[in-house]
Amino acid sequence: MAHTRAAYEHDLVAQGGLGRDQAAAKTATDWERLFPDGRVAPGNELFAVEDESGVRVGDLWIAEREDDGGGRALYVYSIEIAPEHRGRGFGRKAMLLFEDEARSRGISTTSLTVLGGNEVARSRP
Repeated sequence: MAHTRAAYEHDLVAQGGLGRDQAAAKTATDWERLFPDGRVAPGNELFAVEDESGVRVGDLWIAEREDDGGGRALYVYSIEIAPEHRGRGFGRKAMLLFEDEARSRGISTTSLTVLGGNEVARSRP
């Protein structure tokens, strides 16, 4: 959680257009809502992405939220694959797990936010 929090705050500055103080304040507010008392809030799921031998290569954080129309949606808060493991299909497999999770919950709406500087994600169909 500490790594994801720091990365979130960094991305708000680097790609989200916020100043450091704004990003720190937004991160603190969001983290208190998402992790009250340092615990994962109901509806959030954190997954370790592992290779075939069980070595952790990344993380996936998803949450069930209300969509714009008042229905249910499954949302990707964060997906990160360690740089040395990228390009080997782990991110794609994590996103397939996300889609399977949505189907298993009976949720047909999924979403994620891709910030401006994430060219790898933006280049995917």
